[in-house]
Amino acid sequence: MPPLQLQTGDAAGATELRWNAIASARAYFAAGMGARGDHEMVIWTSSELPDSGMGLVDYQTNPAVDRWLREKVLLAPGITQCTVPRGVFAGEGAMLRVIAYGNELNLAHPPRPADPKADWAPLWAVKLRVKSVATVMPGMGEMPQMPAGSRDAPAPGQPAQGGDDKPGDLLPKAGELLRGIFR
Repeated sequence: MPPLQLQTGDAAGATELRWNAIASARAYFAAGMGARGDHEMVIWTSSELPDSGMGLVDYQTNPAVDRWLREKVLLAPGITQCTVPRGVFAGEGAMLRVIAYGNELNLAHPPRPADPKADWAPLWAVKLRVKSVATVMPGMGEMPQMPAGSRDAPAPGQPAQGGDDKPGDLLPKAGELLRGIFR
């Protein structure tokens, strides 16, 4: 997957997050942690459900992504911005992570027969899961800031920045990679 490029902006004490659209992304997830004083940590996620999503930093299966999209734990692929509420990053030290989840690809040789009752003994099988991750530390200076007036999403019909891959491009690239591995 192409790199996920995360930008931040300040909105009256809240933190605006904006990232490039990736054509092959099935869903997005954002999470952040901020410290307050010596003994308090605030954890925030983009999930609409409380207490969900902190285990989503790993690669995910297609059915899991589909389920979490329905439950509004993950952000739909058309969403490329969200706002972290005021106070999450109020103190010293913070970290933000946005993840774009791609499709899972399962390959086997020889391929599974169409008849489920037929004997099948694959010589090899590969499960490929992809994601793109951007991690930044607000206030550390290395994070690009959104220019003033850039809070609006691209107009309908206008291309988003980044994401030049197409969903169908994954299979040929994976096939080339796997041929190299199994030679």
